[in-house]
Amino acid sequence: MDSLRVADVMNPKVISISDEATLADAIEKLRQHRISALVVVDHSGHMVGVISQTDLIRAFQEHAGDPQVLQRPVSAYMTRDVISCCLLYTSD
Repeated sequence: MDSLRVADVMNPKVISISDEATLADAIEKLRQHRISALVVVDHSGHMVGVISQTDLIRAFQEHAGDPQVLQRPVSAYMTRDVISCCLLYTSD
């Protein structure tokens, strides 16, 4: 059986958002692209985390009733411990 590489199954069109963007910006981008998570990048374009629908739910739960939660930065709620891999990794 041939090895399956990450590059064979990944979507090369990664949708990202700045770590300084607001939660409102993230929600709009998720809705616009019909996806459930965004890669979060710093000002240099390096991945610093992921913001997912689950992270957004947690933000709303922590700040229930606070209309300003939408103006908080993505960096405050993103998942930071993200595992990434090289395009050449195989399923072996």
